[in-house]
Amino acid sequence: MPTSPDGREEFIQVCASVDDPETLAGEVCALQDAPAEFGKVERVILTAETRLPFPEVPEGIRILPAWKWMLMSGY
Repeated sequence: MPTSPDGREEFIQVCASVDDPETLAGEVCALQDAPAEFGKVERVILTAETRLPFPEVPEGIRILPAWKWMLMSGY
């Protein structure tokens, strides 16, 4: 399980764009199954996009631009 420098466990999906509904659905589906297999982890979709707002996703899942996640995570 990926762990950030501050010790948080994260389950991460990565895609270039969340504009395509099929792509977004696939990323969300993978993240929705994560707690059953890995327990309580942060669930994040990283994207190369920077535009806001991002599409709505189920509670407990965040969409972030990859650059922002890297700055927040201290990588």
